[in-house]
Amino acid sequence: RNPFIDFFSTASTTTIRIEEDSTMEDRRNIARALWFESSMLGNRVAQANLADSIMDEYMSECHGDYDYDHDNDHDHDAHHEAMLLMASTFFCMSAQQGYDVAREALSRIVQVEYSRLLQSKQHIILENEEVFMLQPVVQTVLVSS
Repeated sequence: RNPFIDFFSTASTTTIRIEEDSTMEDRRNIARALWFESSMLGNRVAQANLADSIMDEYMSECHGDYDYDHDNDHDHDAHHEAMLLMASTFFCMSAQQGYDVAREALSRIVQVEYSRLLQSKQHIILENEEVFMLQPVVQTVLVSS
């Protein structure tokens, strides 16, 4: 289950309030909700910002001190793939509207996907270029080419 989808599905029906004691996470979630709404209206900068935010969280989870249950590695890997797929989708939407920043980010997404597969020990996928090119994240990036 993808937490971003849960959040975005309720974002448009939630009243947004910023209070003095709001945490950084609260403010990030508010920004994401606003970027998502603008993204759905076709705002290319909002699409790129939302994708960047998702990538920041992905990198924090993968390279930070993020603690997770190693018994659920498959679920964790699926969550990371979903994050990359969502980020690549928003970067593609933005790139197709001519936003060069998003276009540049797409090549980095492919590199990150390669690293994710390498870390998750899915070497069979990496040994065959055709199989790697069929991965959902890579296919999404190829759409914008």
